[in-house]
Amino acid sequence: MNKNQSEAQKYESFLNSRLKIDLNKAYRRKEIYQMRLRDYIETEMFIQKAESIQGDSIKMKLDLGHQFFANAEIENKDKIVLDVGLGVFVELTYKEAKDIIFQQKIELERLIRKADIDIVDIKTNIKIFENTLNQLAGLVQQ
Repeated sequence: MNKNQSEAQKYESFLNSRLKIDLNKAYRRKEIYQMRLRDYIETEMFIQKAESIQGDSIKMKLDLGHQFFANAEIENKDKIVLDVGLGVFVELTYKEAKDIIFQQKIELERLIRKADIDIVDIKTNIKIFENTLNQLAGLVQQ
């Protein structure tokens, strides 16, 4: 094995064992942030609807996951239980919940933008490594 083949194997190994894995992780991180943002937006929409409903209670269908729904009745419509992170749930007024949701949305949007930048950087590095591999392959053939 000559020096160029050895270099090509090192670049290819790094490309497959590091850069492509990092790219998948960055995509997954972005997806998680987007799902959390969507959940906050849905909660925000629920609060807006709940505030406009007259009466003491709210009847609704509750999504249990995987498109399974159950009938539910919210007896105290003045408060909501909100996941504030790290598995901590807090009972809040709608105003308090909207303030937290606003801050969480800003943070998640920032994290999504950062993930986008990371993805572009990793893709750029992959292109550079692929070009280097192509150049080394050309040298090996000569």
